[in-house]
Amino acid sequence: MIDGLEISQQEVVEVPRCMSAKFSGSIDSFNLKYYNQKIDKIIDGGFVNLIFDLGQLPNFSSAWDCGIGVLKKVKLSALRLMGVLPNIYIMLRGSFHYWLVSPTHT
Repeated sequence: MIDGLEISQQEVVEVPRCMSAKFSGSIDSFNLKYYNQKIDKIIDGGFVNLIFDLGQLPNFSSAWDCGIGVLKKVKLSALRLMGVLPNIYIMLRGSFHYWLVSPTHT
């Protein structure tokens, strides 16, 4: 865990070039560099299908928007955001045309 953010990742062997990343903690200006480094490493590894589990990410600052903006510039085949909590789901509505977003149902 770096500055309140933990990112665990696992290759999804059933899908070509797919990586799953589970986020816990929060994303803010203190750990945005760590987040970007982890994502860069995944993409540099040739993974173009990404699954982000945000179920343990209760909130994020505007730094997340900067970090997610990096992904908008990358040629990904697919990015799926899973477990998105209601407050974050509302904040991400403008990005739905970029990715598949699955909210958490409570």
